Amino acid sequence: MEFYTQNGQIRPVRLSEETRRFAYDSLNKRYGKDTLKVMGVALDHIEGYEAMSGLEKYDLAIGEIAANAPIRICENELISGAATLGLGIRHVVPATYQGNPIVASISHLTVDFETVVKRGVNYIREQAEESL
Repeated sequence: MEFYTQNGQIRPVRLSEETRRFAYDSLNKRYGKDTLKVMGVALDHIEGYEAMSGLEKYDLAIGEIAANAPIRICENELISGAATLGLGIRHVVPATYQGNPIVASISHLTVDFETVVKRGVNYIREQAEESL
């Protein structure tokens, strides 16, 4: 794999082949296309949804997303995590009611980033497996 520069100089290779392949695939929309396969979770089946407060609707959506969103763990990815629901690309919570997104969102949030950095992804994986 070659990396071109604006001045024709050879760029130093500092990352592993696996990391460069992951970056190449990412830049060529492999994961973006995967994300568009499932746009979000529908909340239409929730009884009494319309009578709920905004916070109750948001809490409900987060629970449904956590329970039903596709999980993607990429081979050789050192810190794993993915926005696997397509509506997230539009900066809305990827949950709908009657076909419409329910609320805007904050993007690029890594919850408990400190644990991932201090304990590592293997710790997170072990915790996830134990919880199953």
